[in-house]
Amino acid sequence: MSVLSPEQRKCFERDGYVIFDPEISGHVLDGVLRDVEGKYLYEEGKVEIDEHGVVYQPGARPRIMNAWKGNDDVRAIALAPKVLAVCEELYGRTPLPFQTLNFPVGTEQLAHADAMHFNSDPPGQMCGVWVALEDMDMDNGPLVYFPGSHRMSLPAWNEIEGEDPDRYPDWDFDAFVQSRHSRYEAHVQKLIQERGLEPQYGTIRKSEALLWSANLLHGGSPQRDPRRTRNSQVTHYYFEGCRYTTPMWDQDSYVTTRYPWWVRSEGFKDEERAIREVVSTALPGEATVAVMAPEEEEFDLDGRHRSSFWPPSDRDDSSEPPGEGIRLLEALRAEGCAYLLVPRRHLSRLASALNRLQQHLEANYPTLVRDGGSCAIYVLGTAAEPRAA
Repeated sequence: MSVLSPEQRKCFERDGYVIFDPEISGHVLDGVLRDVEGKYLYEEGKVEIDEHGVVYQPGARPRIMNAWKGNDDVRAIALAPKVLAVCEELYGRTPLPFQTLNFPVGTEQLAHADAMHFNSDPPGQMCGVWVALEDMDMDNGPLVYFPGSHRMSLPAWNEIEGEDPDRYPDWDFDAFVQSRHSRYEAHVQKLIQERGLEPQYGTIRKSEALLWSANLLHGGSPQRDPRRTRNSQVTHYYFEGCRYTTPMWDQDSYVTTRYPWWVRSEGFKDEERAIREVVSTALPGEATVAVMAPEEEEFDLDGRHRSSFWPPSDRDDSSEPPGEGIRLLEALRAEGCAYLLVPRRHLSRLASALNRLQQHLEANYPTLVRDGGSCAIYVLGTAAEPRAA
């Protein structure tokens, strides 16, 4: 059954966004405001991360990232049934929320497409949903967007002016990303001028929602009245059956695949519990599992046999491709190891320091589990039939 009108679906196809009523209760919206109000007031310039991994970024344009992990009302907005239904109707796949952002004021961020930060394979399977926690007007810095820009293809980095700082052998990731951001923002501003793109503004009322396509150029308009707030929540959604990528980080043969931390109705779980639940649900009891972790790190595999796997970093590996990590993995597979489990704490290492190994896994083996909140599990062989996680 359709939850959007024909006019709303036409607006999304033509313009790359749609405004709708997400049917979220005022009690939930006000609960978010009440619960997060004092949490923006951290020391200037100091980022705080709590025990759940919720990130508090203070300053002139503060925000809270992933408050869903510890806040029932933030989580309720991200998992609102009407929002999920709208996402599924527009994309034809089950939506998977993976990030929440809460803002007390507008971002004033320059125009960009989320697809440069959150893309997918197949491409375009990502969207953002902005829910107004108070009325928006032109004085409190509403969302600004450029209708129709979602039909523009994402530029390759060789199409964007400027050069990257070196990544190898002296990797300064922060400098690299900062350079990329500056180059990309300048490129988008040039595109807007050259193509004469006209802005529109998200002057929506409290409790309304605005959903936009991953490729839609959007940002934060200037806040004319500095005394005003612009309380809102953004949730980003991927869709099932895809791989998730970050073009902002890609360079030459380095291609990053993401492991999103899915928003769950039960909220935050510690790593040990999360992995134990995944293993008991997804893996046969007789499975032999390679765990990518130092041998001294203990993991409860509920009786399943563990093979230790801790390959050297690509940056420490002077051998030619396929690299030492790939050779070690294939040796374990030849010995009968059916699965590779990468715990939450080591997923970033796989994506960055072991990027060649990650690309080998993505190209050759199906992913049984891809969850930044617990682990990733790759199916290495057919020694045991996997069950759905």
